[in-house]
Order: sequence, then C-alpha cells, then structure tokens
Amino acid sequence: MVDTVVGIEMNVPFYLKLTHPWYAENKNKVINAGTYSFDGNMVAEVVHERYSLASGEYGSQKLQEEALKGIAKKALSPNNITNLPSLVKSIPNFVIATNMSPKIC
Repeated sequence: MVDTVVGIEMNVPFYLKLTHPWYAENKNKVINAGTYSFDGNMVAEVVHERYSLASGEYGSQKLQEEALKGIAKKALSPNNITNLPSLVKSIPNFVIATNMSPKIC
C-alpha cells in the first residue's frame, strides 16, 4: 500500500532498534523518534518491530497506527488522486477477510 502511494511520511514516536528485520541489511538499525520518509519495505520493518520497544506489543500497535495515518494522509493528497484506484485494488492483498467491495463509486 505504501509503495502504491510512492512512500509516506511516518511519525516514529519513540526510539527503536530493528532486532528481527525482514531484510538482513536492516539488522540492528536504530531509528530515533522523529518523522521519516519511508518506502514500503521500511514501513514493514518498522511496524514489525516489537522486541526493542519499551512498551512491547503496545508500541508495535502505535507504530502501525502511525503508518496507517501516513498512508491516509498521502492517499488523500491531491497528487495521489489518480493512484486511489490502484490503492483500493491493493487492499485485498493485505486484508485476510473483508466485506468491502473493490468497486469505486
């Protein structure tokens, strides 16, 4: 979804260290609190982290919330209006079950 809108700005509210990354090159990468421009791979790394977080699973949920906010802001920006159909079509790839229709009104 992040790559469909060509990356996002994401707030990282606290320090984290990527202890169990999907991509080996990111092992032990430190991300300090702040706002970052991330592509889809890095967003996946950040929202997957939980082991280095002081608040564990709750911290991971907060990171997921921040990623969703970044996706929503970027998707609704005027520059991405033409990407909305692609974004909507990509949702089933990330949702296990839904009653959402892929048709755009």
